Amino acid sequence: MEACDAVPRASVLRVVALVVAFACIGCSSGGNGGDVTASTAATPITTPPSELVPYCEAMVGFVIVLYDALAVIERTPPEQLAATAQAYVTTLQPLGAAGLAEAPEEIIGDVRNLTAAIDQMAVAGDASGLRSETVEASTARLNDFNIENCRWPIIDLVAGGGPLGGVPQQLEPSFYVFRIRNDTSAPLQVDLYRETPDLPDQPIEALLPAGTPVTPVGVALVASTVAGPSATASLPAIVDPGEYGFGLADPAASQGPVRVFEAGTVTSLRVAASG
Repeated sequence: MEACDAVPRASVLRVVALVVAFACIGCSSGGNGGDVTASTAATPITTPPSELVPYCEAMVGFVIVLYDALAVIERTPPEQLAATAQAYVTTLQPLGAAGLAEAPEEIIGDVRNLTAAIDQMAVAGDASGLRSETVEASTARLNDFNIENCRWPIIDLVAGGGPLGGVPQQLEPSFYVFRIRNDTSAPLQVDLYRETPDLPDQPIEALLPAGTPVTPVGVALVASTVAGPSATASLPAIVDPGEYGFGLADPAASQGPVRVFEAGTVTSLRVAASG
């Protein structure tokens, strides 16, 4: 995602309730990004307990912006770091305060750790506080709590060389957490793009050329994350109807909107409402 205009997209600010239905996709992958078969069955998402709905709704926007901030700030040039961090702080502080106000007793301390780190980011101009062991432990506990209690739809993907395994052919519009397991020995940047009307009738694979530094044209970046070697990373995103694609890039060669995509790793995904 671009470093300069990194303030979250309009769709991020349109925080959705987690009571919407989503397509239950049965995916089978042939290991390192093999063929994927999608089931036609659809199952409604189980709603969270009524007392948790305000918290769960508040946390959707918070986690999307937070993960976006971490991915962007790590690749922001030093001279732009303070301005980029401050732009995120402006959005994250009210979202964090809303989540903190609704947080249940068992995880309120973890939410408080994150909001304190964001307040520190406002002063320091970087995200180093969000990488502390304390905050990372709190983030892990919150992820577990949110997935179990908010009933967030999780889609597990695997990177093992080649395209991602487990990418469904089609999803319904909703909020999802794409959980990416990196089975390789190198860090991996995972970008989720959506096609724009700029270049109609172009397959998304053709819009993400590989091997040279490029700012993609004809697509808009929806979300981005970096999975460390033999580690798992989450990529939360709201997806609206359209054509999407996951692209894998070299995080060491990426800066702002410039990416170096790996050949043969783009995987397409369609988002369409049922019926």
